[in-house]
Amino acid sequence: MNTTRQVGGVLGTAILATLATAHSDALRAHGATGPVALLGGYRLAFTIAAALVLAAIAVGLLLPRAKRATSAVAEPEGSAVLPGTDFEPAFLEEAA
Repeated sequence: MNTTRQVGGVLGTAILATLATAHSDALRAHGATGPVALLGGYRLAFTIAAALVLAAIAVGLLLPRAKRATSAVAEPEGSAVLPGTDFEPAFLEEAA
């Protein structure tokens, strides 16, 4: 899960930076000054990022939640003892 988040974050940042640069270049080509073009590119990138966050919130609120189990699963009768409680390895029993 961590790798997926990291790759998604990197791709999202790269895409937003590419869009901001392309928009800044287009504004610059149409005669905008450097700071104005840069601001326009950042404004576009942040607007898209905010729209994606709002869409993710809406999807998260609309998806049905998984129901959690309220009771513990009962062990069947005659089940083996879990290791670490009353378990002794076979080589210790043979040495005695």
